Amino acid sequence: MAAKKKTEEKAKTRPRIQLAGVQPTTRTYVRWTLAQIRSAEITADSGNLRHAANLSDWIMADDRVQGTLDTRVQSLLGLDPIFEASGDRRRSKKAVNALELEEDWWASYDESEIAAMMKWGIILGCAPLRHRWLKMPGHKDRILPKPEFWHPQHLRFDYTSRKWMIAVSDPSNPFSKEEVLTPGDGTWILHAPHGLNRPWASGAWRGLAPFVLMKHLAIQDWMVHSERASLLVGTQDSADIGLGEAPVGDDRSTERERQDLAQHIYDRGREAVIILPPGFDLKLVEAQANTEQLYRSQIAIADTAIAVQIRGGNLTTEVQSGSRAAAEAQERLGDEVKRRFDGQAATTTLHDQSLVYWALHNFGDMMLAPWPVYPTGPRKDQQARAASLDAAAKCGMALQKLGYTLDVEGFAEEFELRGLVDLAAKFNPQILLDQQLAKQMAKETADKADEKSPPRTSPDTFALDDKEIT
Repeated sequence: MAAKKKTEEKAKTRPRIQLAGVQPTTRTYVRWTLAQIRSAEITADSGNLRHAANLSDWIMADDRVQGTLDTRVQSLLGLDPIFEASGDRRRSKKAVNALELEEDWWASYDESEIAAMMKWGIILGCAPLRHRWLKMPGHKDRILPKPEFWHPQHLRFDYTSRKWMIAVSDPSNPFSKEEVLTPGDGTWILHAPHGLNRPWASGAWRGLAPFVLMKHLAIQDWMVHSERASLLVGTQDSADIGLGEAPVGDDRSTERERQDLAQHIYDRGREAVIILPPGFDLKLVEAQANTEQLYRSQIAIADTAIAVQIRGGNLTTEVQSGSRAAAEAQERLGDEVKRRFDGQAATTTLHDQSLVYWALHNFGDMMLAPWPVYPTGPRKDQQARAASLDAAAKCGMALQKLGYTLDVEGFAEEFELRGLVDLAAKFNPQILLDQQLAKQMAKETADKADEKSPPRTSPDTFALDDKEIT
Protein backbone atom coordinates (compact mmCIF):
# COMPACT_ATOMS: atom_id res chain seq x y z
CA MET A 1 0.00 0.00 0.00
CA ALA A 2 2.85 2.36 0.94
CA ALA A 3 4.67 1.53 -2.30
CA LYS A 4 1.54 2.26 -4.34
CA LYS A 5 1.06 5.60 -2.58
CA LYS A 6 4.71 6.55 -3.19
CA THR A 7 4.36 5.68 -6.88
CA GLU A 8 1.22 7.84 -7.19
CA GLU A 9 2.98 10.79 -5.50
CA LYS A 10 5.94 10.46 -7.87
CA ALA A 11 3.60 10.31 -10.86
CA LYS A 12 2.01 13.61 -9.83
CA THR A 13 5.42 15.35 -10.08
CA ARG A 14 5.95 14.19 -13.66
CA PRO A 15 5.03 16.79 -16.31
CA ARG A 16 2.60 15.88 -19.02
CA ILE A 17 4.18 14.46 -22.19
CA GLN A 18 1.45 15.19 -24.75
CA LEU A 19 1.21 18.94 -25.26
CA ALA A 20 -1.62 20.75 -27.05
CA GLY A 21 -1.32 24.03 -28.85
CA VAL A 22 1.30 25.63 -31.05
CA GLN A 23 3.20 28.90 -31.10
CA PRO A 24 1.10 31.81 -32.42
CA THR A 25 2.14 33.75 -35.50
CA THR A 26 4.93 36.23 -34.87
CA ARG A 27 4.54 39.63 -36.53
CA THR A 28 6.49 42.86 -36.30
CA TYR A 29 5.17 45.98 -38.00
CA VAL A 30 6.47 49.02 -36.09
CA ARG A 31 8.56 51.74 -37.75
CA TRP A 32 10.84 52.60 -34.85
CA THR A 33 11.45 56.13 -33.65
CA LEU A 34 12.71 57.55 -30.36
CA ALA A 35 9.10 57.92 -29.22
CA GLN A 36 8.34 54.29 -30.08
CA ILE A 37 11.46 53.13 -28.19
CA ARG A 38 10.36 55.06 -25.13
CA SER A 39 6.89 53.54 -25.42
CA ALA A 40 8.40 50.03 -25.51
CA GLU A 41 10.34 50.78 -22.31
CA ILE A 42 7.19 51.96 -20.54
CA THR A 43 5.05 48.99 -21.58
CA ALA A 44 7.86 46.58 -20.61
CA ASP A 45 7.93 47.99 -17.09
CA SER A 46 4.22 47.18 -16.86
CA GLY A 47 4.97 43.52 -17.69
CA ASN A 48 3.93 43.56 -21.37
CA LEU A 49 6.95 42.49 -23.41
CA ARG A 50 5.37 42.57 -26.87
CA HIS A 51 6.86 45.90 -27.97
CA ALA A 52 10.19 45.23 -26.27
CA ALA A 53 10.42 41.86 -28.04
CA ASN A 54 9.59 43.44 -31.40
CA LEU A 55 12.20 46.12 -30.77
CA SER A 56 14.77 43.44 -29.86
CA ASP A 57 13.91 41.59 -33.07
CA TRP A 58 14.62 44.78 -35.04
CA ILE A 59 17.85 45.40 -33.12
CA MET A 60 19.18 41.91 -33.88
CA ALA A 61 18.73 42.56 -37.61
CA ASP A 62 21.61 45.07 -37.50
CA ASP A 63 24.81 43.75 -39.06
CA ARG A 64 27.09 44.66 -36.14
CA VAL A 65 24.65 43.34 -33.53
CA GLN A 66 24.26 40.09 -35.42
CA GLY A 67 28.00 39.66 -35.89
CA THR A 68 28.94 40.36 -32.27
CA LEU A 69 26.12 38.16 -30.97
CA ASP A 70 27.21 35.27 -33.19
CA THR A 71 30.81 35.68 -32.01
CA ARG A 72 29.80 35.67 -28.35
CA VAL A 73 27.33 32.78 -28.53
CA GLN A 74 29.05 30.52 -31.06
CA SER A 75 32.37 30.75 -29.23
CA LEU A 76 30.60 29.00 -26.34
CA LEU A 77 28.50 26.52 -28.31
CA GLY A 78 31.60 25.50 -30.27
CA LEU A 79 32.95 23.92 -27.05
CA ASP A 80 31.96 20.38 -26.08
CA PRO A 81 30.53 20.34 -22.55
CA ILE A 82 31.86 18.08 -19.82
CA PHE A 83 29.16 16.29 -17.82
CA GLU A 84 29.59 16.17 -14.05
CA ALA A 85 27.76 13.42 -12.20
CA SER A 86 25.22 14.23 -9.51
CA GLY A 87 23.35 12.20 -6.90
CA ASP A 88 24.03 8.55 -6.14
CA ARG A 89 27.45 7.59 -7.53
CA ARG A 90 26.47 4.11 -8.61
CA ARG A 91 23.50 5.33 -10.65
CA SER A 92 24.83 8.70 -11.73
CA LYS A 93 27.45 7.12 -13.99
CA LYS A 94 24.68 5.51 -16.02
CA ALA A 95 22.97 8.89 -16.47
CA VAL A 96 26.22 10.54 -17.57
CA ASN A 97 26.89 7.79 -20.09
CA ALA A 98 23.37 8.12 -21.52
CA LEU A 99 23.77 11.86 -21.86
CA GLU A 100 27.31 11.85 -23.27
CA LEU A 101 28.28 8.50 -24.80
CA GLU A 102 24.80 7.63 -26.05
CA GLU A 103 24.34 11.23 -27.29
CA ASP A 104 21.12 12.17 -25.50
CA TRP A 105 22.52 15.67 -25.06
CA TRP A 106 23.11 16.36 -28.75
CA ALA A 107 19.85 14.74 -29.78
CA SER A 108 17.85 16.74 -27.21
CA TYR A 109 19.33 20.23 -27.36
CA ASP A 110 19.65 21.54 -30.90
CA GLU A 111 22.32 24.20 -31.34
CA SER A 112 19.85 26.49 -33.12
CA GLU A 113 17.39 26.45 -30.20
CA ILE A 114 20.08 26.92 -27.56
CA ALA A 115 21.67 29.72 -29.61
CA ALA A 116 18.29 31.51 -29.86
CA MET A 117 17.78 31.07 -26.12
CA MET A 118 21.16 32.61 -25.34
CA LYS A 119 20.84 35.50 -27.83
CA TRP A 120 17.44 36.55 -26.53
CA GLY A 121 18.69 36.16 -22.97
CA ILE A 122 21.44 38.65 -23.78
CA ILE A 123 19.31 41.16 -25.72
CA LEU A 124 15.89 41.05 -24.03
CA GLY A 125 16.95 39.49 -20.73
CA CYS A 126 14.61 36.48 -20.96
CA ALA A 127 13.80 33.73 -23.46
CA PRO A 128 10.96 31.14 -23.22
CA LEU A 129 11.21 27.57 -24.52
CA ARG A 130 8.77 24.67 -24.37
CA HIS A 131 9.62 20.99 -24.19
CA ARG A 132 8.52 18.56 -26.89
CA TRP A 133 9.02 15.25 -25.11
CA LEU A 134 9.79 12.62 -27.74
CA LYS A 135 11.07 9.09 -28.08
CA MET A 136 13.72 8.85 -30.76
CA PRO A 137 15.28 5.72 -32.27
CA GLY A 138 18.75 4.81 -31.06
CA HIS A 139 18.24 6.01 -27.47
CA LYS A 140 16.88 2.82 -25.84
CA ASP A 141 13.31 4.15 -25.50
CA ARG A 142 14.42 7.09 -23.39
CA ILE A 143 12.25 10.22 -23.52
CA LEU A 144 14.13 13.26 -24.77
CA PRO A 145 13.10 16.86 -23.91
CA LYS A 146 13.71 18.59 -27.31
CA PRO A 147 13.02 22.19 -26.12
CA GLU A 148 11.72 24.61 -28.75
CA PHE A 149 12.30 28.37 -28.63
CA TRP A 150 9.21 30.60 -28.47
CA HIS A 151 9.27 34.23 -29.51
CA PRO A 152 9.05 36.49 -26.41
CA GLN A 153 6.45 38.58 -28.22
CA HIS A 154 3.87 36.22 -26.72
CA LEU A 155 5.23 36.58 -23.17
CA ARG A 156 4.10 38.91 -20.40
CA PHE A 157 4.33 39.15 -16.63
CA ASP A 158 1.06 39.64 -14.75
CA TYR A 159 1.76 41.83 -11.72
CA THR A 160 -1.67 41.07 -10.28
CA SER A 161 -1.19 37.31 -10.00
CA ARG A 162 2.64 37.51 -9.97
CA LYS A 163 2.77 34.91 -12.73
CA TRP A 164 4.25 34.67 -16.20
CA MET A 165 1.68 34.29 -18.97
CA ILE A 166 2.26 33.18 -22.57
CA ALA A 167 -0.04 33.04 -25.58
CA VAL A 168 -0.70 29.60 -27.08
CA SER A 169 -2.57 29.01 -30.33
CA ASP A 170 -4.92 26.08 -30.93
CA PRO A 171 -4.88 24.74 -34.53
CA SER A 172 -8.66 24.21 -34.38
CA ASN A 173 -9.28 27.73 -33.05
CA PRO A 174 -8.01 30.84 -34.88
CA PHE A 175 -7.86 32.79 -31.61
CA SER A 176 -4.91 32.28 -29.27
CA LYS A 177 -5.32 32.00 -25.53
CA GLU A 178 -2.99 32.53 -22.60
CA GLU A 179 -1.74 29.94 -20.18
CA VAL A 180 0.48 30.16 -17.13
CA LEU A 181 4.20 29.75 -17.78
CA THR A 182 5.87 28.30 -14.72
CA PRO A 183 9.65 28.19 -15.19
CA GLY A 184 10.99 24.71 -14.53
CA ASP A 185 7.67 22.85 -14.36
CA GLY A 186 8.79 20.27 -16.94
CA THR A 187 6.86 21.94 -19.75
CA TRP A 188 8.28 25.45 -19.90
CA ILE A 189 11.79 26.87 -19.68
CA LEU A 190 12.40 30.56 -19.03
CA HIS A 191 16.04 31.47 -19.50
CA ALA A 192 16.83 34.62 -17.54
CA PRO A 193 20.61 34.93 -17.10
CA HIS A 194 20.25 37.91 -14.75
CA GLY A 195 17.39 36.49 -12.68
CA LEU A 196 13.60 36.42 -12.94
CA ASN A 197 13.04 39.73 -11.13
CA ARG A 198 12.31 42.17 -13.98
CA PRO A 199 14.68 40.39 -16.37
CA TRP A 200 13.88 42.78 -19.22
CA ALA A 201 15.53 45.61 -17.25
CA SER A 202 18.89 43.78 -17.49
CA GLY A 203 18.66 43.13 -21.22
CA ALA A 204 20.96 44.91 -23.64
CA TRP A 205 18.05 46.23 -25.75
CA ARG A 206 17.69 49.42 -23.71
CA GLY A 207 21.25 50.49 -24.39
CA LEU A 208 21.38 49.25 -27.98
CA ALA A 209 18.14 50.75 -29.29
CA PRO A 210 19.23 54.44 -29.57
CA PHE A 211 22.52 53.57 -31.28
CA VAL A 212 20.92 51.15 -33.73
CA LEU A 213 18.33 53.80 -34.56
CA MET A 214 21.04 56.43 -35.07
CA LYS A 215 22.95 54.08 -37.36
CA HIS A 216 19.78 53.22 -39.28
CA LEU A 217 18.90 56.88 -39.82
CA ALA A 218 22.48 57.77 -40.82
CA ILE A 219 22.55 55.04 -43.44
CA GLN A 220 19.12 56.07 -44.71
CA ASP A 221 20.09 59.76 -44.96
CA TRP A 222 23.37 58.87 -46.64
CA MET A 223 21.55 56.82 -49.26
CA VAL A 224 19.08 59.62 -49.93
CA HIS A 225 21.90 62.13 -50.25
CA SER A 226 23.77 59.83 -52.64
CA GLU A 227 20.66 59.47 -54.77
CA ARG A 228 20.07 63.21 -54.87
CA ALA A 229 23.50 64.73 -54.47
CA SER A 230 22.25 68.01 -55.96
CA LEU A 231 18.94 69.86 -56.20
CA LEU A 232 17.40 71.64 -59.20
CA VAL A 233 15.62 74.86 -58.25
CA GLY A 234 13.46 76.79 -60.71
CA THR A 235 14.13 80.53 -61.00
CA GLN A 236 13.01 83.34 -63.36
CA ASP A 237 14.88 85.45 -65.81
CA SER A 238 13.24 88.77 -65.08
CA ALA A 239 13.39 88.74 -61.26
CA ASP A 240 15.19 86.65 -58.65
CA ILE A 241 11.99 85.75 -56.82
CA GLY A 242 12.04 81.91 -57.10
CA LEU A 243 9.63 79.37 -58.47
CA GLY A 244 6.00 80.02 -57.52
CA GLU A 245 5.55 83.56 -58.77
CA ALA A 246 4.89 84.71 -62.34
CA PRO A 247 7.55 86.61 -64.30
CA VAL A 248 7.09 90.33 -64.44
CA GLY A 249 4.80 91.29 -67.30
CA ASP A 250 4.09 87.64 -68.26
CA ASP A 251 0.56 86.43 -67.63
CA ARG A 252 1.04 83.02 -69.30
CA SER A 253 2.54 81.48 -66.12
CA THR A 254 -0.25 80.42 -63.80
CA GLU A 255 -0.02 78.92 -60.34
CA ARG A 256 -1.06 75.51 -61.69
CA GLU A 257 1.70 75.62 -64.31
CA ARG A 258 4.28 76.46 -61.66
CA GLN A 259 3.10 73.57 -59.48
CA ASP A 260 3.23 71.21 -62.42
CA LEU A 261 6.79 72.32 -63.18
CA ALA A 262 7.86 71.74 -59.58
CA GLN A 263 6.30 68.26 -59.62
CA HIS A 264 8.01 67.39 -62.90
CA ILE A 265 11.38 68.43 -61.48
CA TYR A 266 10.75 66.35 -58.34
CA ASP A 267 9.65 63.28 -60.32
CA ARG A 268 12.40 63.47 -62.92
CA GLY A 269 14.18 60.23 -63.77
CA ARG A 270 17.82 59.60 -64.38
CA GLU A 271 19.37 61.63 -67.20
CA ALA A 272 16.08 63.44 -67.75
CA VAL A 273 15.61 66.35 -70.15
CA ILE A 274 13.36 69.22 -69.06
CA ILE A 275 11.86 71.90 -71.36
CA LEU A 276 11.07 75.01 -69.35
CA PRO A 277 8.19 77.44 -69.97
CA PRO A 278 9.13 80.91 -71.18
CA GLY A 279 10.60 83.09 -68.44
CA PHE A 280 11.87 80.21 -66.19
CA ASP A 281 15.38 78.95 -65.52
CA LEU A 282 17.02 76.14 -63.49
CA LYS A 283 19.84 76.40 -60.96
CA LEU A 284 21.92 73.55 -59.52
CA VAL A 285 22.20 73.70 -55.73
CA GLU A 286 24.72 71.29 -54.15
CA ALA A 287 25.43 70.49 -50.49
CA GLN A 288 28.73 71.97 -49.36
CA ALA A 289 29.19 70.01 -46.11
CA ASN A 290 31.40 66.89 -45.85
CA THR A 291 28.44 64.54 -45.62
CA GLU A 292 30.58 61.41 -45.88
CA GLN A 293 32.45 62.27 -42.69
CA LEU A 294 29.19 63.22 -40.97
CA TYR A 295 27.39 59.94 -41.70
CA ARG A 296 30.47 57.74 -41.33
CA SER A 297 31.22 59.12 -37.86
CA GLN A 298 27.67 58.38 -36.70
CA ILE A 299 27.88 54.81 -37.98
CA ALA A 300 31.30 54.33 -36.36
CA ILE A 301 30.05 55.60 -33.00
CA ALA A 302 27.06 53.24 -33.16
CA ASP A 303 29.22 50.24 -34.12
CA THR A 304 31.62 50.94 -31.26
CA ALA A 305 28.79 51.23 -28.73
CA ILE A 306 27.26 47.96 -29.96
CA ALA A 307 30.56 46.08 -29.65
CA VAL A 308 31.19 47.39 -26.15
CA GLN A 309 27.66 46.51 -25.03
CA ILE A 310 27.65 42.93 -26.34
CA ARG A 311 31.27 41.80 -26.24
CA GLY A 312 32.57 43.98 -23.44
CA GLY A 313 35.03 45.82 -25.72
CA ASN A 314 35.85 46.80 -29.27
CA LEU A 315 39.62 46.35 -29.36
CA THR A 316 39.72 43.72 -32.10
CA THR A 317 37.77 45.90 -34.54
CA GLU A 318 38.86 49.47 -33.77
CA VAL A 319 42.58 49.28 -32.93
CA GLN A 320 44.75 50.24 -35.90
CA SER A 321 48.12 48.98 -34.64
CA GLY A 322 49.25 46.28 -32.24
CA SER A 323 46.45 43.98 -33.33
CA ARG A 324 47.83 40.93 -31.50
CA ALA A 325 48.01 42.74 -28.16
CA ALA A 326 44.52 44.13 -28.76
CA ALA A 327 43.14 40.68 -29.55
CA GLU A 328 44.71 39.22 -26.39
CA ALA A 329 43.35 42.06 -24.26
CA GLN A 330 39.88 41.69 -25.79
CA GLU A 331 39.92 37.93 -25.17
CA ARG A 332 41.05 38.31 -21.57
CA LEU A 333 38.94 41.29 -20.51
CA GLY A 334 35.82 40.93 -22.66
CA ASP A 335 35.14 37.71 -24.54
CA GLU A 336 36.48 35.36 -21.88
CA VAL A 337 34.44 36.97 -19.09
CA LYS A 338 31.25 36.99 -21.16
CA ARG A 339 31.77 33.40 -22.33
CA ARG A 340 32.25 32.15 -18.77
CA PHE A 341 29.09 33.92 -17.58
CA ASP A 342 27.03 32.68 -20.54
CA GLY A 343 28.22 29.12 -19.97
CA GLN A 344 27.30 29.13 -16.29
CA ALA A 345 23.91 30.76 -16.93
CA ALA A 346 23.01 28.26 -19.68
CA THR A 347 24.20 25.34 -17.54
CA THR A 348 22.03 26.40 -14.60
CA THR A 349 18.94 26.92 -16.78
CA LEU A 350 19.19 23.64 -18.68
CA HIS A 351 20.01 21.60 -15.58
CA ASP A 352 17.38 23.03 -13.22
CA GLN A 353 14.55 23.39 -15.75
CA SER A 354 15.14 20.53 -18.20
CA LEU A 355 17.71 17.86 -17.31
CA VAL A 356 16.13 17.14 -13.93
CA TYR A 357 12.96 16.01 -15.72
CA TRP A 358 14.99 14.03 -18.26
CA ALA A 359 16.52 12.17 -15.30
CA LEU A 360 13.10 11.75 -13.66
CA HIS A 361 11.48 10.30 -16.80
CA ASN A 362 14.30 7.93 -17.67
CA PHE A 363 15.94 7.07 -14.33
CA GLY A 364 13.20 7.87 -11.78
CA ASP A 365 15.27 10.39 -9.81
CA MET A 366 15.76 14.12 -10.41
CA MET A 367 18.96 14.12 -8.38
CA LEU A 368 20.73 12.04 -11.05
CA ALA A 369 20.65 14.87 -13.61
CA PRO A 370 24.25 15.60 -14.67
CA TRP A 371 25.61 19.13 -14.88
CA PRO A 372 26.79 20.17 -18.37
CA VAL A 373 29.90 22.29 -17.82
CA TYR A 374 31.49 24.20 -20.70
CA PRO A 375 35.31 24.44 -20.54
CA THR A 376 35.43 28.23 -20.57
CA GLY A 377 38.66 28.66 -18.62
CA PRO A 378 41.56 30.58 -20.16
CA ARG A 379 43.86 28.64 -22.43
CA LYS A 380 47.53 28.51 -21.50
CA ASP A 381 50.02 30.18 -23.79
CA GLN A 382 52.40 27.24 -24.26
CA GLN A 383 54.97 29.34 -26.09
CA ALA A 384 55.18 31.85 -23.26
CA ARG A 385 55.30 29.00 -20.72
CA ALA A 386 58.16 27.30 -22.56
CA ALA A 387 60.10 30.58 -22.65
CA SER A 388 59.49 31.06 -18.92
CA LEU A 389 60.69 27.55 -18.07
CA ASP A 390 63.77 27.98 -20.23
CA ALA A 391 64.68 31.21 -18.46
CA ALA A 392 64.03 29.62 -15.04
CA ALA A 393 66.24 26.61 -15.86
CA LYS A 394 69.12 28.84 -16.99
CA CYS A 395 68.75 30.94 -13.86
CA GLY A 396 68.83 27.84 -11.65
CA MET A 397 71.98 26.52 -13.33
CA ALA A 398 73.70 29.91 -12.95
CA LEU A 399 72.88 30.00 -9.24
CA GLN A 400 74.28 26.50 -8.75
CA LYS A 401 77.52 27.50 -10.46
CA LEU A 402 77.83 30.39 -8.04
CA GLY A 403 77.69 27.93 -5.15
CA TYR A 404 74.06 28.23 -4.14
CA THR A 405 72.06 25.10 -3.31
CA LEU A 406 68.85 24.84 -5.34
CA ASP A 407 65.70 23.70 -3.55
CA VAL A 408 64.45 21.25 -6.18
CA GLU A 409 61.09 20.70 -4.53
CA GLY A 410 60.45 24.41 -4.18
CA PHE A 411 61.61 25.05 -7.74
CA ALA A 412 59.23 22.41 -9.10
CA GLU A 413 56.38 23.79 -6.99
CA GLU A 414 56.98 27.38 -8.12
CA PHE A 415 57.05 26.57 -11.85
CA GLU A 416 54.52 23.67 -11.79
CA LEU A 417 57.06 21.07 -12.87
CA ARG A 418 55.90 18.13 -10.79
CA GLY A 419 55.72 15.04 -12.97
CA LEU A 420 57.29 16.67 -16.02
CA VAL A 421 60.84 15.45 -15.32
CA ASP A 422 59.82 11.84 -14.67
CA LEU A 423 57.63 11.84 -17.77
CA ALA A 424 60.49 13.20 -19.87
CA ALA A 425 62.82 10.47 -18.54
CA LYS A 426 60.46 7.73 -19.75
CA PHE A 427 60.62 8.98 -23.34
CA ASN A 428 64.23 10.29 -23.45
CA PRO A 429 66.85 7.51 -23.17
CA GLN A 430 69.64 10.00 -22.49
CA ILE A 431 67.88 11.40 -19.43
CA LEU A 432 67.16 7.88 -18.20
CA LEU A 433 70.83 6.90 -18.69
CA ASP A 434 72.05 9.97 -16.84
CA GLN A 435 69.74 9.16 -13.94
CA GLN A 436 71.00 5.57 -13.81
CA LEU A 437 74.64 6.73 -13.88
CA ALA A 438 73.94 9.20 -11.11
CA LYS A 439 72.35 6.46 -8.97
CA GLN A 440 75.28 4.12 -9.64
CA MET A 441 77.85 6.78 -8.72
CA ALA A 442 75.97 7.56 -5.54
CA LYS A 443 75.92 3.87 -4.63
CA GLU A 444 79.67 3.48 -5.27
CA THR A 445 80.39 6.53 -3.15
CA ALA A 446 78.30 5.12 -0.33
CA ASP A 447 80.09 1.73 -0.53
CA LYS A 448 83.51 3.36 -0.31
CA ALA A 449 82.42 5.35 2.71
CA ASP A 450 81.26 2.15 4.42
CA GLU A 451 84.64 0.47 3.80
CA LYS A 452 86.57 3.34 5.42
CA SER A 453 84.33 3.58 8.46
CA PRO A 454 85.04 1.34 11.56
CA PRO A 455 82.85 -1.74 12.06
CA ARG A 456 79.70 -1.14 13.98
CA THR A 457 79.03 -3.01 17.23
CA SER A 458 75.75 -3.87 18.75
CA PRO A 459 74.79 -2.49 22.18
CA ASP A 460 75.53 -5.88 23.74
CA THR A 461 79.01 -6.28 22.18
CA PHE A 462 82.23 -4.88 23.72
CA ALA A 463 85.86 -4.94 22.48
CA LEU A 464 88.54 -5.83 24.99
CA ASP A 465 92.23 -6.51 24.14
CA ASP A 466 91.46 -7.11 20.49
CA LYS A 467 89.02 -9.80 21.51
CA GLU A 468 85.35 -9.65 21.05
CA ILE A 469 83.38 -10.57 24.13
CA THR A 470 79.64 -10.94 24.14
